Amino acid sequence: MLKTPKIKYRKLQDPTECTGNDLLILAPGFQFDSLQSAVKNGLHVLALGLDKEEIDTAFPGKTKAGIWQNTYSYPAEGLGKNPLLIGISNADLFWRKPISATFFNESNAPALKYMESGAGKVVFVQAVPWLFDADEFQLRTTLRRNYGLISRLAHNLGAESRSGLLERLSHPPKLFFAGWRGKADPDRQGMQRNFFSPSFRPGADWKPIQVPGAFDTASNGLAGYDGDFWYRTTFNVPKIPSAKETTLFIGRVDDFSKVWLNGKFLGEVTDKTNPDDYWLFSRSYKIPSSLLRKQNNTLVVLCTDLRGSGGIFQTPWLQLKDSDLNLYSDTPRPDDDPYRYYHW
Repeated sequence: MLKTPKIKYRKLQDPTECTGNDLLILAPGFQFDSLQSAVKNGLHVLALGLDKEEIDTAFPGKTKAGIWQNTYSYPAEGLGKNPLLIGISNADLFWRKPISATFFNESNAPALKYMESGAGKVVFVQAVPWLFDADEFQLRTTLRRNYGLISRLAHNLGAESRSGLLERLSHPPKLFFAGWRGKADPDRQGMQRNFFSPSFRPGADWKPIQVPGAFDTASNGLAGYDGDFWYRTTFNVPKIPSAKETTLFIGRVDDFSKVWLNGKFLGEVTDKTNPDDYWLFSRSYKIPSSLLRKQNNTLVVLCTDLRGSGGIFQTPWLQLKDSDLNLYSDTPRPDDDPYRYYHW
């Protein structure tokens, strides 16, 4: 659930590792006998969907928690007056279909409660994603906004979010390749042996290779080597770009190069195609998006080094035209409940 709003977190085997000013996010089933003491010492807590017994055990007699059946939401008052509730509105706490869960026996905002204890702060959220079915007509958009509610509360309590949104506003997202393997081919048998083919299976003689960087180094056992060297990597694409074409960037290759993607030859750079700058020329290819698969794509680069250092000297990437992020957290669908888009 924390992955959807891109909240940076780590799982704790022992919650006593938390110190003052840390944020501890609790879910049903947690065990922390000294929680109340830790909060008094400065621990902040975001408690998500705890049941009545868990709430009463952690903070006995302080919350008025109870089990409510077939409950609708209630408007909350004074949300903007509390710094920890900045960015939260009644729209974030509203649902149109009755649900049954543990809520607080208060007329004001039964699904959200804030309390201080010593130096620490606690926010209880009882309206949580697992209560809202994404396939339910009346609850679908509630679920979407619920992730936003939890993300804002976590941020207000000090959590760090890494959505990558700002980086993607100006530039389309890019997929960088990892797991490169390489093999020297002094006898130039690679073409005959179909090193470029997706069906080719590299053996143990294909070694991990750093990209970008030179292949003819002492650490690779190839000091002073000039000749052919093959690079291969496989990768998955989270979402095939909807545009007809996208860009594959290889960058500078010293000296000659040939490039294949999923067995399709994309092009070569030699002293005949680029007589003045073949060793400096930045390789970039427009490829049809239909050439890509969601899984097990194969990228192959043949580098021919004539003298000195050889290799791929820039970081290759694939441009993904479509981002999995959106400026709007709530993306409407034609069959959404129109009443969910009323302004508050």
